[in-house]
Amino acid sequence: MPDTIETAQHFIFVTQIHFCEPFKLTLTQIWKTSWTPVKIAYIFCRYWVIAVVPYLLWAFCVDHSWETCERVYRIPVALAMWNQVSAEVILLIRTYAFFNRNIYILAFLLSALAGLVAYQLFVDISEMLPLPFLNSEIGPCLPMSKPHSAHLLGFFIAPLLYDTIVTVMTVTKAIMIRRRSGGPSSRLIQTFLREGVFYYLLISIANLINGIFYLQCVGNVM
Repeated sequence: MPDTIETAQHFIFVTQIHFCEPFKLTLTQIWKTSWTPVKIAYIFCRYWVIAVVPYLLWAFCVDHSWETCERVYRIPVALAMWNQVSAEVILLIRTYAFFNRNIYILAFLLSALAGLVAYQLFVDISEMLPLPFLNSEIGPCLPMSKPHSAHLLGFFIAPLLYDTIVTVMTVTKAIMIRRRSGGPSSRLIQTFLREGVFYYLLISIANLINGIFYLQCVGNVM
């Protein structure tokens, strides 16, 4: 497929159509329900992407001068991280409910999430440099880690660790419930585990790919 503006527009249109396709389901199961923390987090997670993706595409896919990249290279990372944070908030609320609203579980998850957000902000503010252009005076505005630093990889590994902790907690709790009941677990728990582990694997792969991509960029520059 040709590398043209028309091709990029085609993929953008297809993505937006796919995103809006389940509108009726979203309307009945999300918008028409009462307002809760989960609903707010879900709406933010779903629609924040649409709001910031045009800027991300402008920064990552359009050629800019070096002066422009020095000004804006941190902004796409800072914008994109909040979508992931909102997804982690949804996971936190779901896990808190699964543990019968245990206040100690909530405190632990909130502390871990606060640490995750603080670390990602630290990386975005002080541990990135603009990626040099290759044989040109213009290019996309991509970030890279500072020399001899792997903090940008840590930016993607940190949410992976958070997801791993929550997944292990959930699976352990489900196994304990099943053993206490002495029989097969409920359909709710089975669905919870099946979908939870599946999406955990997908998100983990995505985070690893992002981390490896940025390491590869640094390797090419070095």
